[in-house]
Amino acid sequence: MNISLPVPRSNVAAPNLAGSSGLLASISVGTAATFVVLLAALHGLEPEIEESWRFISEYQLGRWGWLMSVAFLCLAVSGAALVVLLRSQVRTVGGRIGLVLLGVGTLGFLLGGVFRSDSSTATSGTPAGAIHNLGAVLGGFIPLAAYLLAWSLARTVAWRPHRAALWWVTVPAIIANVASIWQQVVLAGGGMRPGPTVAIGWPNRFLVVAMAAWLLSMALLIRTVAKQDPTSSQRAG
Repeated sequence: MNISLPVPRSNVAAPNLAGSSGLLASISVGTAATFVVLLAALHGLEPEIEESWRFISEYQLGRWGWLMSVAFLCLAVSGAALVVLLRSQVRTVGGRIGLVLLGVGTLGFLLGGVFRSDSSTATSGTPAGAIHNLGAVLGGFIPLAAYLLAWSLARTVAWRPHRAALWWVTVPAIIANVASIWQQVVLAGGGMRPGPTVAIGWPNRFLVVAMAAWLLSMALLIRTVAKQDPTSSQRAG
């Protein structure tokens, strides 16, 4: 017996992407990629931040902390560009909810970049650290936004030829969800207090890099869709 995944009907019409979408998509790609490069560089620039049990936000506390702040702001720019790009493409209730959640996650990255994290070993927190933590919570809505947006776009006639690519783009969101659950399990096992024996660093890195990978992948796909023949979607319909 053949078992197939449920596939939404692609009968929703959406306008073609505007001519400026290619530039916005490139900005989203570039800023998401810059985040990954900066995060990789900080692992070498601040070796005192132990990768196995320190959050990536703690790179903000070192000599090169401003680079980590810039990296978070890059994610915010990437997410904001996607919100603008996808606004005309989502035509379902679920898609609009996904777009709102993407905006919420983007706000989380912005807060993470503007407000500096507290150390995981600090006995008391600062107001800036509390706002940074709020940003981390808001950023966690990105995977859910990815699922809702993928399902909504798959129902759009113009995106019908790109369904397979759209589901592959969602893979980083799946990885992010797994990493998020892993992170919570590790924290719960350590009594919710990071330390040398609580290896929270790895799931935290997988989570944030996976979200950055989704932003980058979605922007690349949008750039591909924007280049397609405007009449192709009409023929598909």
